[in-house]
Amino acid sequence: MKNKIIITILILYTLVIMLPPIIYGYVYPNNGDDTAVHLHTFKLMQNGQIFNNFYYGQYLISYPMIWLNNLFGWSINTQFMWFNFISLWLVGISICLLITKIINWKAGLISIPLSMFVSSIVLNLYDTGGIFDLLTVGVFLPLGLLCLVKAVTTKKMKWIIPTVILVVLAIIVHSLVIFAMGYITVKQPATPLDEFMFVFLGVPLGMILFCSVLYMMYRKIKLEYKEKILFWTLCVLIGVFAVLSFTQITHWATRFATDLAIIVVIFTCLFLGIVMKSLNTKKTIWIVALIVVCLSIPVINSYSHYNSAVKSVDLEAIEYINSLNGDYFSCSSEIQPYIYQAFLNKTYSDGSLPYIKRSKPMTSQTIPDSVDYWWGNRTIPEYSLDKAKIFKKDEITIWVVNEN
Repeated sequence: MKNKIIITILILYTLVIMLPPIIYGYVYPNNGDDTAVHLHTFKLMQNGQIFNNFYYGQYLISYPMIWLNNLFGWSINTQFMWFNFISLWLVGISICLLITKIINWKAGLISIPLSMFVSSIVLNLYDTGGIFDLLTVGVFLPLGLLCLVKAVTTKKMKWIIPTVILVVLAIIVHSLVIFAMGYITVKQPATPLDEFMFVFLGVPLGMILFCSVLYMMYRKIKLEYKEKILFWTLCVLIGVFAVLSFTQITHWATRFATDLAIIVVIFTCLFLGIVMKSLNTKKTIWIVALIVVCLSIPVINSYSHYNSAVKSVDLEAIEYINSLNGDYFSCSSEIQPYIYQAFLNKTYSDGSLPYIKRSKPMTSQTIPDSVDYWWGNRTIPEYSLDKAKIFKKDEITIWVVNEN
């Protein structure tokens, strides 16, 4: 019975994550800009350009993808898209494995919807395209914590080695540490605590954590040794990331607030798991499971809709532009050029034809009021749209100008 329940839950979770890109035929995995920048970098690396870059996750991923592209002809765009979805799927699996080994399998299964859907922070980070950050905090961190607990409790080298490897990966795969050191000059204000509670963490998850803490204090539950290790390690991490999020020590407070929220999610999974183990009755476990699943429904519903910056009208325009002569293109500020460039047989160049105009912004970096507005103060040439080829669908219009 236990194995059937585990297999069923894991299959359902896999379907929730993997069905939308299959059903909608995604070519781009999210609504964010970071994915486009990664694809642009991969293309340059494929052409032999080497970067003196702190972002080693790009190296670790790009070379295997380039090799598979050369050997089997597999598109790097498609490979990276599925790498994104597999990484997202691994977040729930990694947290589930951590809680299962520290608490029990029931708490581990409950941690999947709790971490992935009760709070929308994981999917929000994924939707920005910050996949290497998500890998660091959502996959390497839970697995590293598990290895650390095992290393301390067993004092065996077989757990110390993977702990060190995961710590190294967490440092080099994403440029998080570089942000903390101030190499990135983007300055953002410290994240307000109330905004963190409502926007980053979410009210449902906050209430579950609050109720779990109250229950543990009321029952005076004593933690096992392995639970204490995980508890105090998470407390240290929460303290460090809280300083980075709520002060102006770092240049990227918002990103650290996002990571802090994911760490608090793991902390909540631990506390709820301890409460479930203490209750230890089928009735209460089913009630907890039902509450968590019900709270997950709004986020699952949102995720199940079309969530890609590249809409069907963009694909129609891209197909037409690829049929035109020339090696370059330009576009209006509503378009993220690296996204279009990933699917075009042309390279972006200011003032070149064909010129592409879009009626609505594609991503956050194409919104003028955005903190990280991609276009900055650069001048974008305007062309008459009288002779433009027009593509229109779902309230989005795209004009393609191919002559002055």
